[in-house]
Parts: sequence; C-alpha cells; structure tokens
Amino acid sequence: RLVEVEKLVEVERVYERVVEVEVEREVEQFVDVEREVGVRHEEVERMRAELEMQAERDKSQLLEQQLDLREQKLRLTQEMQATKQTVRDHRDEQIRAASRLKQLQSKLVQGGVNLMEQEEEQRLAASAMEEEIAERKRQEQELLSEQELEEEARLGMEEHYNSLQEEADAKTRKLKKLWGKYKGAQAEVADLQAEFQREKEDILDTIRELSRQLKLKQLIMSSFIPLEQLSKIERRSEWDEATETWRIARIQYAGNAMRHKRRDPPRSPETGVNSPTSRRGLDSGDGPPLPDVAAELSSVFFSYQPDPAALAEEEAALSAEQEAANEVELAQRSRMNEMQERQRRRQEQSELDAVMGL
Repeated sequence: RLVEVEKLVEVERVYERVVEVEVEREVEQFVDVEREVGVRHEEVERMRAELEMQAERDKSQLLEQQLDLREQKLRLTQEMQATKQTVRDHRDEQIRAASRLKQLQSKLVQGGVNLMEQEEEQRLAASAMEEEIAERKRQEQELLSEQELEEEARLGMEEHYNSLQEEADAKTRKLKKLWGKYKGAQAEVADLQAEFQREKEDILDTIRELSRQLKLKQLIMSSFIPLEQLSKIERRSEWDEATETWRIARIQYAGNAMRHKRRDPPRSPETGVNSPTSRRGLDSGDGPPLPDVAAELSSVFFSYQPDPAALAEEEAALSAEQEAANEVELAQRSRMNEMQERQRRRQEQSELDAVMGL
C-alpha cells in the first residue's frame, strides 16, 4: 500500500509540472504577441467578443430581412390577386351599366311624352357613370403605383455580396427587371388612354344622339301641342309595363276624333242631309252623353305657334347641357394631364434609380 501511494504522488507531481510548463509557454507566447502587435491580451479578447456579437447581430438581421421579404412577397401576391379581382368586378359592372344604358336608350327612343325629364336623367346618369369610371381608374392606378413602389423598394434594399462580380450581376438583373416593368407600364398607360378615349367618344356620341332626339321631340311638341295642354297630357299619361309604352286613357274622346264626330252628324237616308232627329237627339241628350274629358282636351294637337317661354327654357337647357359637357371635358383633360405628369415622374424616378443602381 505504501508503494502505491508513492507512485500516485509521483504521477501527480509530474502532471503538475507539465501544466506549469504549458502555462509558462502560453504566457511567453502572449508576451510575444503583445510585443509584436502592441495590443494586450485583454483587448484582443474584448475585440474578439465584440466581433462575435456583431456577427450574431448581422446573422439575426439577415434572418429578419429574409422573413420580411417573404412576408412582403406574400402580401404583394395577395394584393395583386385582390387587384385583379377588383378589375374584373369593375369590368363586369361597366358591362352591366352599358346594358342598362342601352335599355334606357331603347325606352327613350320608343318614347313617351315627357322626354325632357328622361333625357336629363340619362345625361346625369351618363355623367355620373363617367365620373365613377374615372374615379375607379384613378384608384386602380394609385393601387398599382403603390405596389410598384413597394416592389421598387424591395428591389432597392441593400444586399450583401461576396464579390464585385456577384454585385454587378445582381444589379444587372435588377436593371433588366426594372426596364421590363417600365416598358410594361408604358404599354399599360397607352392602353388606358386608348380605352379612355373610346369610352369618352361613345358617351359623347350617346349624348349627341339623345340631344338630337330630344330636340326633334321638342320641335314636334312645340309645333303641334300648346304648352298649357302639356300638363294635361302628362297627368293623363300612364306607363304600361307590359308594352313599355306610354298610354293615355280615353284618347278616343280627345282632339280630332271628337271634332270629326261633331262636324259629321248622321245624314238622312232619303234626302242625304243632316237628320234633324239625330240632331235633336244630340242636342236634347237622348243619345249617349259625351264624357267631360272631351271638353277638357278639345284644343289638344291644334297649335302652330311656338311658345316663347318654351323656347327660352329650351335655350337655357341647351346652354346648361353645353356648359356641363365643357366642364366634363375640362375635368377629363385635367385628369389626363395628372396621369401623364405622374407617369413622367415615375419614369424619371425609375431612370434615376437605375442609374444610381449601376
């Protein structure tokens, strides 16, 4: 047992000596480094710890950037799908509105009596529809512009490259992608302008056609119907949903029909002259009594002099229509100028970004 204890002690001593020798060597090496570099060992350790912390922070930032890029890509995809759905809905709404407009036009052409109010409603509806279409296009353009700005911001984010060649290749790809977007935006703006011009011409043609029809109807009414009788005709007019026409109740007792009956009393078969019996029957009330509406509508459709008040109202309506058309045209021009100015600024910004990226 004593011998074994002594051996263990000797082994421990030898191990302690070896450790001391290694520590002395390490101390000598650290001293040499301090002499050659001029930096203490504590400073080196502190710098190493800072570099490791900085590397960890950079790594976490890169991970966060990757996560943000994924989220932005997902969000942009969802917004693009929503935008496409919105565009499809707007196109369907335009088709339905055009169909409704054609139906209203057909009803107006088939006609009733009060065409002035119908034409005014049509004009207001067309103007409101045009403004709504322009507003929707403006909102769609703003949404697309925001998406493009987000895409450009995502493309313009700083990235880390391992070499200059890799950086040049990446920026070249970005430049090609931006150039393609620029060409696509130009083509889209040209298509929008052409579509806007077509819609504008269609609406103006519709307004002109309705104005011509209205003038024709007004000319007919002012030439043959007194202004004081129009209110009576309007009160007695009813809209028939089945035939989609205006119907005047008891029209057979009005105007020319009753005058013809009064001028042509029944004649005697023997002499060929007016029968006194029939005349007495009409005068004494033996025959069927005439309705009161005949007296009320006795002068309808027998006026050949235009009414000055009606002409003044017509001129005022035409001038108001012309002013409204001028205002709509000015608004359209201003919106077109704004779109062109916005497109020009976007183009300059894209070119500047492309040059700065190079």
